[in-house]
Amino acid sequence: MGKLTAAYIPTGRGKKNLVLDGFSFTESPAGYWVCSRRKNVNCRASARTNKRGEVIRYDNTHNHEKPKFYKAFFLPSRAGKMVLIFRNNKFWVNNQYRDKLNWACRDKDSKGCLCRVQTTMDGRFVRVKGHHTHKPNFTPDNFNASGLIKSKGKECNDSLISKIRQDENTVE
Repeated sequence: MGKLTAAYIPTGRGKKNLVLDGFSFTESPAGYWVCSRRKNVNCRASARTNKRGEVIRYDNTHNHEKPKFYKAFFLPSRAGKMVLIFRNNKFWVNNQYRDKLNWACRDKDSKGCLCRVQTTMDGRFVRVKGHHTHKPNFTPDNFNASGLIKSKGKECNDSLISKIRQDENTVE
């Protein structure tokens, strides 16, 4: 078997998922991985890893498209609070419940948008609920990075704008 590059990403529940060839897998039992879409679309793809986390077997018989993974990042607001940028939309903290932060779309009041994002207190993604009722509200065309990061200069702001453009190409 050829060498596969495996990545492990944390879940919102403190476990980890295996990512191979752009597909995610959940562990069940230890060392045995099944496609994360098994319950939803009855996907039979699976993998096996050894104790060092190396892939020793991979059955790549997926019956669905690769999922899209999105980057999320945090920016300071003008008021000094944190703003979540996810799927080219801006979210503000709506409330906190136990160890989770619930983020509401910036346009929840003005446009009745019901999209919400939930993260852990340390910024790990948990889930998305609902859909946006508007076009993305955070794109390179409506984002002014001037003065955002003065110490790093223009290169840092250009880098942030290029990340936004890159994420814009992965939106559903």
